Amino acid sequence: MRKYLSNLMLFTSVIVYASFTSCGGDDSEEGDGEKEYQPITASEIKGTWEIKTISGNNTHSWLEIGNTITFNDDGSCISNFSMEDSYKIENGKICTYYKKNKEPIFIYSVKNKNGNVMTLLMSGTLDDKTSLTLTLQKNEDVNITGIWEGNDEENKLFSFSADGYMCGKISKKYMTLLSGDMVIKGKKITVKDEYTNNTIVFTVNSISTTNIKVDIEFVDYSGNKQNLKNKTLTKTAGNPTSGNHKLIGTTFFWDGYPSVYTKCTTRYSGQQSKSSLFAYSSNTVNIHYVYIGEDFIFQKYQLAGTGSTSWNITSSDIHGYTPI
Repeated sequence: MRKYLSNLMLFTSVIVYASFTSCGGDDSEEGDGEKEYQPITASEIKGTWEIKTISGNNTHSWLEIGNTITFNDDGSCISNFSMEDSYKIENGKICTYYKKNKEPIFIYSVKNKNGNVMTLLMSGTLDDKTSLTLTLQKNEDVNITGIWEGNDEENKLFSFSADGYMCGKISKKYMTLLSGDMVIKGKKITVKDEYTNNTIVFTVNSISTTNIKVDIEFVDYSGNKQNLKNKTLTKTAGNPTSGNHKLIGTTFFWDGYPSVYTKCTTRYSGQQSKSSLFAYSSNTVNIHYVYIGEDFIFQKYQLAGTGSTSWNITSSDIHGYTPI
């Protein structure tokens, strides 16, 4: 009896081990020799890929044409299947896993690759019988570096730097300043606003050397979500604002308030202010500013009343001044 149990435990261990061992070890399908598949490397797969075609019996409701899968440098991946969150290249094949318990999810065997397009076999693991042929096209990251302006009813101005920093304004209608570090994935630029902690998303619909058409999702000054569709921005002269810019000690005067000036302290960091407002050398008010080209741009404040030491933000305009 003990020998029987020992053999049973050994057999079970072999099965469990086989289930979680290397996904690319020996997975040739019957009738499909290894010569039909091309090896792929981590550097070739890195990036975001869009599904262009799906062939076979697709039983996955989450798997659709137009979906994307992203393979990152750190071994993580992102797809429409939440458990598919990590990957390895094993024997030239892409093997995805659920990172929490290392459960294998899918095996992607490349049948053909040509530049930024590849055809691959998507196979299930464990008891999943998935067998689909997918065509994927790589979404190249857009190069949006520069200063871009939209002279329409929203009066937009955005700076995107090569070191990954974005700042800008959407004035007149929305009275909103935006700034923060950006992440570019294909045609989507995501920014975590460093002043409000809101997320800003730019989706580039088309781009040339002089113009872009872009969707802009953001939260305005009043706290309302906005989604501007297919807005045209034109590239302008000037150097984008870098992420480590400093305007320490620079002074700016407001027209109409000769005894009121702003003095920039440093680039915004954490939950601190970007700049301080000094009135009659006594009162200090924190304001949110962006610095684009040669302009210091901020939401205008005014005295709450005659003789008051309190300041309120106005909803009429965003002001920009050249450093003195």
